[in-house]
Amino acid sequence: MVLNISEDEAEKLKRQYGLALKSFIDNDNEIILNTCKDETRSRVIKSSELIEIMEARIEEMFSIINKDITNQGLKSRINNVILTRSRHSKHK
Repeated sequence: MVLNISEDEAEKLKRQYGLALKSFIDNDNEIILNTCKDETRSRVIKSSELIEIMEARIEEMFSIINKDITNQGLKSRINNVILTRSRHSKHK
């Protein structure tokens, strides 16, 4: 949503550049965004920009999960958490 690209391209980029922290970047490569919805031509960003966005979303996700398990009184009973991606059909 932040980059205004298609879900398919976003998924491809997450898999290709899926580092959780900007400090893990070896090379700050340029990435060509092919499906920008508001532009007629491709847009170029740095991999560090993409990873900053992903890092913020991951922090947000963990914060929401922490709040939910705390509010439900489950936090003290949880030793480990495993996150998986849902395989449900895409929403249109």
